[in-house]
Amino acid sequence: MAGSTGDPGERKPEGFTTQLFILAATVATTIASGVGNIIASDFQHRQPLMFALLAALVVVLSGWYVLRQRRSRRAALAAKATSGATTEQAPPRTPRILSPTGDAIATASPAPAPATTAPAARTWVIAIMCALVAAAFFTGYWTIGNGFAHSDALGYLALAGVLACLAGAMTVAWFFRRRRWAAWLLPGSRLAMACTVAALGLSAGGTLGNLDLVPSCPVPVELPVLSSAEGLPGVLKAINEFEQDERAISPQACYAVDLTAYAAPSDAAAETALESGWGTGTLSASGPRPAIWIPASSLEVDTVMTALANAGSPVPPPHAVGSIATSRLVIAVPTTLVGGQLYGTAASDSMSTVYKVLSSNHISLELPSPLQSETARLGIAQLYPRLTLADERAIEASGDFPADSATLLCAAAQAAQQAHAAGRPPPATAYLVSGAAAAMIDAGQLTGDACPAVTPGAPPLPLTALPPSDAPSLDFPFTTLDWGGDPAAQQARQRYEMDFYNWLTGPAGRAALTAGGLDAPGSGTSSQPSDSEMGSALASFKAAQAPAHVLVAIDDSGPMEPYLPQIEAATADALVTGAPARTSPASTGSPLGPRDGFGVWAFPGPGAATHAEPVPFGSATAARLASVAASVSGLRAHDHSAQFDLLADAADVLLNQRPGGNGDKPINSVILLTDGDSQAEDPRSSDFGNVTRISLRPPGLPAQSRVKVFVIAFGPAGCAQTPTTAAQSLAALATTTGGTCVNASGDLTRQLSLLISQVAGG
Repeated sequence: MAGSTGDPGERKPEGFTTQLFILAATVATTIASGVGNIIASDFQHRQPLMFALLAALVVVLSGWYVLRQRRSRRAALAAKATSGATTEQAPPRTPRILSPTGDAIATASPAPAPATTAPAARTWVIAIMCALVAAAFFTGYWTIGNGFAHSDALGYLALAGVLACLAGAMTVAWFFRRRRWAAWLLPGSRLAMACTVAALGLSAGGTLGNLDLVPSCPVPVELPVLSSAEGLPGVLKAINEFEQDERAISPQACYAVDLTAYAAPSDAAAETALESGWGTGTLSASGPRPAIWIPASSLEVDTVMTALANAGSPVPPPHAVGSIATSRLVIAVPTTLVGGQLYGTAASDSMSTVYKVLSSNHISLELPSPLQSETARLGIAQLYPRLTLADERAIEASGDFPADSATLLCAAAQAAQQAHAAGRPPPATAYLVSGAAAAMIDAGQLTGDACPAVTPGAPPLPLTALPPSDAPSLDFPFTTLDWGGDPAAQQARQRYEMDFYNWLTGPAGRAALTAGGLDAPGSGTSSQPSDSEMGSALASFKAAQAPAHVLVAIDDSGPMEPYLPQIEAATADALVTGAPARTSPASTGSPLGPRDGFGVWAFPGPGAATHAEPVPFGSATAARLASVAASVSGLRAHDHSAQFDLLADAADVLLNQRPGGNGDKPINSVILLTDGDSQAEDPRSSDFGNVTRISLRPPGLPAQSRVKVFVIAFGPAGCAQTPTTAAQSLAALATTTGGTCVNASGDLTRQLSLLISQVAGG
């Protein structure tokens, strides 16, 4: 009886241990999966080290388990011996073994002592566990990992299959654990251990297999997109959304197309570059040769095609596929100025009526350069035929014509912020721009290097867009360009170009373009000027323009030494070649005309002189322009600059020039290339206050004749450089006089060319 009742009691601790280990195995499996993922991720490029670490981990776990079992058995034997010594005549237990059929057979031979078999047991248990984890690893690698490498569906199917096989094997092992061939599964904790190491191997193998066996991504097709500045924010937004929606060539995250959008310095520059075949010079000034062109207007495509046909050029003509968006021209007025009669013109009046209401309320109108911007060209073609010459000259009196709407509005925002800081109202000025640019700046999205004055998230210049009833619209045609090359590659590009076009004209693309300030195709007005009306308006614009007087002042003080070679080359190139204009679409030339004047000074001058005059101020003749390169070469850094004294000298020269041939007061500008002046007061007592209030803007002088200061700032501080406080920074110096300040970039020639073109109106 004692023997029969003792057997079940002896098996209870073993059954409890089995349950405990099964519970622990669940937790261990989860931990092992995470460990396997970490190991595979961290050591995917150091696989031998990963294998060694995985093997060491299995050996340690198995060794710990064997030692634990050995100690448990020794404790059980010691407890049994103690119990036997205190029990009366306890009959010795008859050892049993399992027969091949699973029946217990009594034997007279005593059971071998665990101590004698422990080393052997330790060896074969560790060996079995190592073999199990190795088998599980390679199973996970070639099934689960390979499945996930090609698609999630195949991966989950492979995972389900492997887990089903493991579950089946565990079930079979559990039911046949009493058989001699499965005796190693007793006690049940060994089964839990086997599950743990198998899960570890599967997890590591599956993760590494996914990383190793994933098919390599093909090189994406490059599609450079040349956009007009008016539509660039919307195109960039659309590209970002398209690349997130794009279907990969293979089921994993491979990009089939790499789209890059950029804008040329101006609409006219883009047309000229396309007509010339996008040569090396254009590559450095504007960017890579485009596969897709999205100009502001279909008229630009017609202009390029006509120029190519007339010249018999071998350059392939562009192909306009269709419009992707529209943007109606608006007259954007600072919201603080809107009210009464002006507010009543918002919906129904013509552009000329809106202008006359603005003029009667002493609000001036500014616009981008019609020689550079399609927006301005359409605007004056609609507006100028209904204005007098006096009206036209009033519009052009500012003498400041940026290349696009965004640049114009950024400068306006900078001036408004500066006025607010000084406690003054913003300038009483309205702006003829695209509705897209007005919407973007009103939403606070025209930020970054292109508009450093704008604070992200808050509109610095709240605008009300007045849409005149006859305002023309930009239609942004999607235009493809075939530059030849491998026919197969070109065919692939054409397919992806049409995929992008179809996406842009679909719901997702239209939503992205709308978020960028653009309207749906076909929503513009039908008041589109003809080519002859545009030509006539451009002629009127040029006739009404006042002469431009531009003085380029180069800081050649000690800290500017690293920049001087670049400045010398940029100054010569910008004055001689400048930015392309619509007056000469097939070639480039100086932005200055024979009625204009210019000079190039360097400061400080020799000895105690404030400045030197490599090119004295004079008429912008071809001979004088051609002499700039030789005159400014070889500048040497020396001494300390005195920019306030320099500006006082420049104002004396510019303000004492004679009027132009038709009696127009010239538009005066100084372009400073400097890292700033650290002196609050210069040697001749010039400082920020008296220069900005008196020297450059003397009382009683008409506003259009006062001297504007434009700055290209060098050095770490850039436009923020100041001798005292932020109120006297380079940015403040520029905006106080009606100019702008930009930090010098890598392409200084382009920056200076655009600036000279802006102040010269071309």
